[in-house]
Amino acid sequence: MWPQRSASILFLFALVFFTARVAATAQNISNQVPSRCPITTPPDPPYVPPPPYRSEHANDRFWFGTDKLWINLPVNGMWSIGHYSPTESAFRQKLLWYRRGYNVREEPKPGLIVTGTRLDGPAAPLDVDGPHGAWGSGHPEESFMTVGLNIPTTGCWEITGQYGVDKLSFVVWVEDRTRDRAAGR
Repeated sequence: MWPQRSASILFLFALVFFTARVAATAQNISNQVPSRCPITTPPDPPYVPPPPYRSEHANDRFWFGTDKLWINLPVNGMWSIGHYSPTESAFRQKLLWYRRGYNVREEPKPGLIVTGTRLDGPAAPLDVDGPHGAWGSGHPEESFMTVGLNIPTTGCWEITGQYGVDKLSFVVWVEDRTRDRAAGR
């Protein structure tokens, strides 16, 4: 009886140790983008939006694009996002797109088309809410376009915005942070 109990205890200890080791490894991996995902990195020289748009941004973000179409992206190339609601399976990301000369009063429903393709495997199509016109800080001359992305799965995604003939594409790694957010991390 003791040898059987010892074997069971040893098995449980090994299982707990292995599970903790896998969880620790997953935690470390989740903070890095796999090398197979060609994320968009900050340009050199950096892009600076034209006046009257603000050029400052957080240290962990950068402006990407041209005066025809630009966006603010994370330096680490990662969107750590959760589900829009507990019953949704898609991951939700809201994007603000900018274009020199865009005026929300003249075009409240902008002609921006946003699409997305998963680069590292098959995925259902990206679902897009919007675009909608908006402006911040009570300054309509700083109009921008908002788009909600419902991303069907994690992984490496290429997102493309097109306004008329002008296109802007970038690549991000989408990571599931649903559990971390629920746990308050």
